[in-house]
Amino acid sequence: MLKLLKFSLLLLNSLNIDAFRRIVGGRDAELGEFPYVGRWAKVHVENNQKTFAQHCTCSFLSPTWAISAAHCIDEEAPGDSVIMYGYIVRGQKQNYTEIVQMYKHPTYVMSETCDLARNDIGLLRTHHVELSVYGVISAVDYTTMTGHEVFLPGYGNTNGTDVVNDATTVSKPLQVFKGMIGQCNEHDAPLTSVICVVASCNHVSLICGGDSGGPVIHASGIVGVNSMCMNGCDTYRDYKNIHRHNLAKGSSSIVQAASPVVDWVSNIIGSNA
Repeated sequence: MLKLLKFSLLLLNSLNIDAFRRIVGGRDAELGEFPYVGRWAKVHVENNQKTFAQHCTCSFLSPTWAISAAHCIDEEAPGDSVIMYGYIVRGQKQNYTEIVQMYKHPTYVMSETCDLARNDIGLLRTHHVELSVYGVISAVDYTTMTGHEVFLPGYGNTNGTDVVNDATTVSKPLQVFKGMIGQCNEHDAPLTSVICVVASCNHVSLICGGDSGGPVIHASGIVGVNSMCMNGCDTYRDYKNIHRHNLAKGSSSIVQAASPVVDWVSNIIGSNA
């Protein structure tokens, strides 16, 4: 990880920081791109009107199952949140399904300081959702994927507009950034089955609030779910006020690998068919 960060640091020195527009360093998803990625939102009811607040991101694996981060489940209960799907843009009709049941990985643990999570992965059972394509978990061993290109879509915070907020609130669609799988540093050594994603060469990119649980997509399928970023996203809202040498340190996202939990996912889905 240290070598990757040094490499990113050298690249950042030659970049124009004013050109960066988004916290996640991403782009708008194209229409129909990653149709299985859902927006997990909290439901608020006032005067018989429902409003939806960004919570996390998830991926549908089948018509009735989605995968996300276990720490997103910690704060929720079935009925308090929904998964929105399809082309989600504020002001347009939005499709959503209620969550029937939630499952955290049996060995999931969050540290007392909330800066480390072990086996941060969970499953959401929903009502039937018909999509053109569902996500597929990659069976490729995550330890062999260092240096591979991946895409990280999410509905979390973006600075793609004048106001920094979650993508839907600022009338932006799903946000996507491209990265590369790298080795994690010593701080993350106690974690189980994690990979780290660093930004591509010409971007400063990282996951932010609301991106947790979103998929990390490789050519072979979903290789993990977003867990957390190395540094708080608020630090990177205004690139012009940050020394360039500090930007590289934030351009890393900690991801819970999916290949070690394929059997657990299959068992949960199979036993609750």
